[in-house]
Amino acid sequence: MRENSEFAPNIGELNAETATAQSAARMPRASLYLLLILIISAGVRLPALTLSPPGFNQDEAANTWTSWCLLKVGKTPSGDPWPVFYFRAIGESSTLFVYLLMPFQAAFGLSPWSARLPGAVFGVASVALIYYVGCRMRDQPTGLLAAGLMAIDPWSIQLSRTGHEASIMPFLILLPWAAAIAAGLPFAIDRAKVRPLLAGVAGLLAGIACYGYPAVRLCLPPFLLLCVLFNLRAWLALLTDRRGALAAAACFLGLMIALGPLVAQHFTSGDGIGRRYEMLYAWGANDSIASAAGKLAWRYVLHFGPEFLFVRGDYYELQHAQYFGQLLPALGPLFYAGLFVVVARARSSVSCRVLLAGLLTYPLADTLFAHVTGHALRAAPGLPVILLTSALGGVESVRWLRRYSPKFARAAVAAWAVACLALAGGFVRYFLFVFPERPAIVDNYHADLAAVCRWLRPRLDGLDRVVCTVRNLNHPDMIVPVEVELPPAIWFEKPLDRHRDAEWQFFDSYGKFVFLYDPLRVEWVRREIAATGKPARVAFIFRPGETGLDHPDFVATAPDGTPRLLVFIRDV
Repeated sequence: MRENSEFAPNIGELNAETATAQSAARMPRASLYLLLILIISAGVRLPALTLSPPGFNQDEAANTWTSWCLLKVGKTPSGDPWPVFYFRAIGESSTLFVYLLMPFQAAFGLSPWSARLPGAVFGVASVALIYYVGCRMRDQPTGLLAAGLMAIDPWSIQLSRTGHEASIMPFLILLPWAAAIAAGLPFAIDRAKVRPLLAGVAGLLAGIACYGYPAVRLCLPPFLLLCVLFNLRAWLALLTDRRGALAAAACFLGLMIALGPLVAQHFTSGDGIGRRYEMLYAWGANDSIASAAGKLAWRYVLHFGPEFLFVRGDYYELQHAQYFGQLLPALGPLFYAGLFVVVARARSSVSCRVLLAGLLTYPLADTLFAHVTGHALRAAPGLPVILLTSALGGVESVRWLRRYSPKFARAAVAAWAVACLALAGGFVRYFLFVFPERPAIVDNYHADLAAVCRWLRPRLDGLDRVVCTVRNLNHPDMIVPVEVELPPAIWFEKPLDRHRDAEWQFFDSYGKFVFLYDPLRVEWVRREIAATGKPARVAFIFRPGETGLDHPDFVATAPDGTPRLLVFIRDV
């Protein structure tokens, strides 16, 4: 059902845009096209989840082990029962992804594969959601193009193949947006019948989404606020109708029920929930107001430039495979054409005002914090609106070309599609076969430690202790229990042996495992074994040259064959 005229701020605008949407709705085989896009999306996200990226990153491990401990014993690795606002494993982290991970672990067990599966599944779901939002925001061609772009987009693909909480950010932005559109709220030109209950659900979903990666809570509420302000006439018209007023109230109430406690937590317990990010601000203590403002302005503007979006992207290779920018270079003309359309039609188009709100707010989370360039994770809430803007630019460009030369328009579309597929194919090949062997990736995803753990797992029953170096390893204490599938009961069978360094938490030992954050722990192990009066079988994990032991029982090598980690099994 289309929007009732009593809610329309501009009847001419509504009729023009709705006519476009109705005409496009007759597009044949749209469902088949969408199915093909979803198959492609799944095909580049679900296979080989543990091969690229290789190994396991410490942030993924913190989420995975926390979720598993909650699932099995009802408390985090730090011993806290069922956290709501944040949990402590390595540092302070958001909770939503941990709870969304639980059903996957319940079905598939504890492993890096099951930890990365939610990102891939929600990544595919985001493709379906952006299709729905694009159709209702503009028309079916826009929805299909946006879905197709997200399916093969390098930023989206890499983001959705990790167990990091940022992997589901596009989904967290799109789900409440789609629910608000379905509820008949003024977020699109194609307005359904107003549904107060669904409006309440949309508000609740928006609030819950803010319990995810902190970038969501910094971008989503301002986006919603600007959507209301930019379409204020439509919202005021909504309030003149009893059902519309009920829907608006339900949406606001749902948002406040979910978001209110989180906001209060930031004000009352900022030292805990926000301490990790206070050290990352873009400005320094010695910066003047003018200097700080200049840094923030530069960081804000760079999110719209070709260097970040299409040429180089995030310089930190762990977050961005250095093949080209965050997006396919072929999207550049479409995005800037779409940006022109959004700005030019903002006065007359509900949809363009909503997209403008999204574009203006997407850099906010990344603007506040220091990074050499745009940050692929903190900027990811903007991915849906960037792709929707690009899709709008593509569809409008083709329509403009058709008016002058239909034949040339078809040729341009074909050439552009081939270029996109070639670029996407090149990226997928790079990501699956080259990226996993890059030195920075091997190091930061601890591929060597993962190989050692796989070798040790079937031998653990025959060992009394496992002593592991921490040299050139980032929180092996958090990675090992996931890789060896440690029962949480073993983690908690003794009082927690841990220490803190600034905001970071380290676990020195649990069960059979000892981590050499303090090198004197080796002597501590010897005394502990001597006190039992019995010989012990110990596995020592060291870097080459770190010990005088020789003849290792296992060697984990780099892709070029260089020894990386050595395992020595000795009787002590």
